[in-house]
Amino acid sequence: MDATDSTSFHIYYRMQGKTGISSPRDHIIKDGEALCDYGVSVPDEDALKPVSEVSDSEWAVFLGQYSNLCDECAKALDYYDVVPSDLPKSPEFSCPTCDETADSVDFSFDIALIHHESNGSHFSSSFETHNIPRERYDMWRTNPEEPYSYPKLKKFIENYPQVFRPEEYHQAKREAQLQEME
Repeated sequence: MDATDSTSFHIYYRMQGKTGISSPRDHIIKDGEALCDYGVSVPDEDALKPVSEVSDSEWAVFLGQYSNLCDECAKALDYYDVVPSDLPKSPEFSCPTCDETADSVDFSFDIALIHHESNGSHFSSSFETHNIPRERYDMWRTNPEEPYSYPKLKKFIENYPQVFRPEEYHQAKREAQLQEME
């Protein structure tokens, strides 16, 4: 298959749950439409990251064991040639609570649940779980090469106002549009 022009592909990182959808999945958007049939609507172009800006390590996280990608988008993505072929091994996420590597991660509205296997068992009752602020995990998964720091987390939250402060963001956007019309 010939390489697909990747300029029309974006990652839609859905970083915060909403009422009724506590753990929204990430999606691949092509020409403004999700590759899946879930009727995903992108609220704003600011929420999209062009795949041309996605690093190899970020792809490894996005498609690896810590993935939050919609299953249908992942399957549809196989059809297109936009993912680099030689991805590195997925980086490991160190739990900020205990400094141990996470075995898996789940999401709730604003919490990332970091699971660690106890005694090498894969049964859910044998997992130790730590809850951390979801923003901290989201910052890592969207840029795994960058070491974590609180100033970087603050900047990360400021760079995604449509996710972490949606009411304020949309109000400011409406006010700016009204000013343009005057």
